[in-house]
Amino acid sequence: MRSVHGGRTIDGVRPFLIFALVPLLGCSSSSGTSSQGSPADAGDAGDDGAVALSPNGDPPACANPAEPSDDPPPLADVQGVLDVTATKFVAFGGDTGTPSCGQPPAVHKFIGSTYVMDVACGAWQKAAGPGPSARGRMAMALDPTANHAVLFGGRTSPSGSTYTVYGDVWTFDFATAAWSQVQTSGTGPSARANTAAVVDATANTLVVFGGNTSTDGATFTPQNDTWTLDLGSGAWKAIATGGSKPPAREFHAMALDRDARVAYVFAGGDANAFFGPFLSDVWALDLASGTWKQVQTTGTGPGGRIEPALVFDAASKRLVAFAGHDDGATGNENDVFALDLTASPATWSKIPGGDTPGTPATGQCTFPPDFTHVDVKSPERRSAFAWGPRVDGRGFAVFAGDSDCGLLADSWWWSGGSGNERWATLKASPVGLSCLRTQTTCKGLCG
Repeated sequence: MRSVHGGRTIDGVRPFLIFALVPLLGCSSSSGTSSQGSPADAGDAGDDGAVALSPNGDPPACANPAEPSDDPPPLADVQGVLDVTATKFVAFGGDTGTPSCGQPPAVHKFIGSTYVMDVACGAWQKAAGPGPSARGRMAMALDPTANHAVLFGGRTSPSGSTYTVYGDVWTFDFATAAWSQVQTSGTGPSARANTAAVVDATANTLVVFGGNTSTDGATFTPQNDTWTLDLGSGAWKAIATGGSKPPAREFHAMALDRDARVAYVFAGGDANAFFGPFLSDVWALDLASGTWKQVQTTGTGPGGRIEPALVFDAASKRLVAFAGHDDGATGNENDVFALDLTASPATWSKIPGGDTPGTPATGQCTFPPDFTHVDVKSPERRSAFAWGPRVDGRGFAVFAGDSDCGLLADSWWWSGGSGNERWATLKASPVGLSCLRTQTTCKGLCG
């Protein structure tokens, strides 16, 4: 069963909190501002044929705005990866089961489809050929050496009460748009969902931390084990087995400082992730030594939340966190925070933009018109979305997710140039966006 918690849907019994998010949802609209910022120098090919990445983090410029698009359906529990050139974004799997007016969807509808976006023009193409089975809540990460997306785990269920969880590994080749299953050996992580992963190119390994091993939709069984998979040999290895380590969690996010070989973990939920409070801590894993250390932080941070995006910006040496579901009165968020890792202690600050709270909701999916003060330049508030950072972390793509009482199908680009941070629409959503964000008159999902 999937129930609504503060505007997002979670498996199991109906949670205690009734807060949700935006005022009217489910608008059928192809309107919305589509702006690419100032990407004049983004995505241009150099003399060696390589794609130059804009120093401001802008998306590549569109050369064929009339390119046809085979759009994915509105989705939640989907994952994605941006390729090394920042010109292709792959989104896989997800759940198309749609909650209605605070009630869980009658049936989960997990898909096993693969879609690849031309980031510059916002045009999608559905990839053909076999791949991983239909599922959601898997982990995906970029292998920058091979220019592959690597997928681990996930789950599926026809009913929403009992789940099948996975422990398989697949790679998606951006050049051929084809999936290959990785044949693994040795004792590896148990099958799980709601985990997170990065690829350490120096060691050619996939790094996996935490996740939920429960097959019962009404309970969570979070883990705090850490594993590496040799992408050459397929051999699993447990690491960071001694010393301090992050508390067990699921719904967390990971990001990687490739040069320093440090993986960061942020936020998530524990066994009480139906209700919160959620986690807000930051941990650093030194991949060379296999040791964890908690990052001491100060300043105004995002607070506890589940299913955020986390990106490491190599130029500014900061972590950037976007959106996710908090355990307060708002629920889904669309805010952006930066954690300056050069400061001691590391310092959180909020980047301007995003919606701000207004008049509280009076029930599940019952919103006054001024429930929030809408920032029309920011994406809809969301959780359970796909996101993929540029290889240097200076920009990232966002697609789909849960929002209030509906699912999203839009895609956005974040340009992370210091002092020049901004959002640009890559593809407007046909459904699920708040009326105030896209147009002035429409009918919401709840009438």
